[in-house]
Amino acid sequence: MKKKLQSIILACIMAFTMAIAPVNSLLTDNSNVTVVEAAKKKTIKTFTINSLYNTYSKVTGKGLKNATVKAYAKGKLIGSSTVRSNGTYSISIPKQPSGRTVTVKISKSGYTTRSKSVTVKKDKTSSTYVYCNGGNSKSKIYHKTAHAHNMEGAIKMTKSQAKAKGYRACKTCW
Repeated sequence: MKKKLQSIILACIMAFTMAIAPVNSLLTDNSNVTVVEAAKKKTIKTFTINSLYNTYSKVTGKGLKNATVKAYAKGKLIGSSTVRSNGTYSISIPKQPSGRTVTVKISKSGYTTRSKSVTVKKDKTSSTYVYCNGGNSKSKIYHKTAHAHNMEGAIKMTKSQAKAKGYRACKTCW
């Protein structure tokens, strides 16, 4: 009986709101979103954030093509970008300390805005070793991992050794 009464009350409230909302917007002539308009918005289904380390200066992930993505730390905007046609995004941000929470919000006209958060992790491999291009590669770039960007024949050395030999940091890894 109690559930039936709750259902009747909810149905009455929804019917009343749907009947009054359009009249209210005509009378007040403002841009209030009615219940019907809010119900028409679609949901952004694809939205991910990749792991974030204290040495990273980019937040990356996947989202809805052409949607706007914004990154926030401590309630302040720290970067924004647009999702590319292939469904990926990359937001340039200042490096964040480990333990901090970074929130990314995705929005697009006609869709409901979504947000997700990620905690910045401490990068344990940041200063000890880097991996330089080796094998057939003539590139003078060092990377964070031995298999970054499908690299083959990586040469492991310290960052200072790599710099002394004329290597520079990969812009994607760092």
